[in-house]
Amino acid sequence: MTNVFYCRISTDLQNDARQLEYAKQLGIEPQYIFNDHFTGTTMKRKELERMNQFLRMGDVVHVESISRIGRTTLEVIQLIEAWNKKGIYLVSQKEHIDTRTKNPYTEALYVIYALYSSIEHKQRKQRCEEGMIMARLRGEHIGRRKLEDLKGSKNKKYQIESAVQERLEKNTSMRTLSKKYGVAINTIYRYIREHRRVDY
Repeated sequence: MTNVFYCRISTDLQNDARQLEYAKQLGIEPQYIFNDHFTGTTMKRKELERMNQFLRMGDVVHVESISRIGRTTLEVIQLIEAWNKKGIYLVSQKEHIDTRTKNPYTEALYVIYALYSSIEHKQRKQRCEEGMIMARLRGEHIGRRKLEDLKGSKNKKYQIESAVQERLEKNTSMRTLSKKYGVAINTIYRYIREHRRVDY
């Protein structure tokens, strides 16, 4: 039986410090920590896939929160069900879920929390869209300026922010962003580090 830890952050402006600290408290060895840096709305995560290939019957997957393994109810349920069939267990610290305890309450609990996470994700997206609509109605500019408007602009900060925004939205390569916005790659990385926030 091996205890492993799965960690995921969604954007370049988030960090995994809190999740990794929890893994350390559990005494999980570094080689058994699988750390993804992709959005939870897709199951195409290399470290998750690598962990699934590693897992054997009796192994226990620890997570800081059930939302780390997926952001939709279907994804979470499918993954946990697949693990259950292989005799692999899930322990989630935040929600106090432990599928080693075989009873209807635990199973109902992870379904409820997965549903809550999915609803919360949709509500955040809806609030963002509503905010953009209201801003347009007020005549405010939404999104990045046209590239031709940026050329020759002395507003370097806006160019950097535009590059970072595109990085987050489209995962555009740093080389492409540097060429497109006329900003050094190191400058973009430095901006991301300075404005990095804890993942919630």
